[in-house]
Order: sequence, then C-alpha cells, then structure tokens
Amino acid sequence: MKIQIAALEPDRHVHWQFESGPAECIGTDVTFDFKHEGEYKLVCFRHSNWREAVEFTDHCSMKWATFLLSLK
Repeated sequence: MKIQIAALEPDRHVHWQFESGPAECIGTDVTFDFKHEGEYKLVCFRHSNWREAVEFTDHCSMKWATFLLSLK
C-alpha cells in the first residue's frame, strides 16, 4: 500500500490518502483528529470516500477497529 500524507497538523489532525493497495481503497481518505478532554486525548477516526460499500469495506472497518482498540 502507498499512502500520501495530505495534511498534517501536529497534535491536532492527520489526513492520509490511499494511492495504491486494494482497488477498493485507492482514492479513499483516512483522517485522525485529536481532541484533549482533561487528562485524556481522544482520537476521532474516519475512513471515507469509498466508491461503494462492498464486502471489503466491512473487512477494512473491522481491521481499523482492531488497530484502534490496540492503542494505549
């Protein structure tokens, strides 16, 4: 997979765009927005701009969920 960094605001926002990989992912966007609430840092995640919802979209969603739950 090849991912281009489309935007980067340290400690606030990261935006990636998929340039290669599974055909369904090419052209999609992944964003991470970080918010501070007291002593916590929240990660707001989105994988968007899919051409259409297909079986792979569900698979990818589960993989992202597993990854995000692994963060500490």
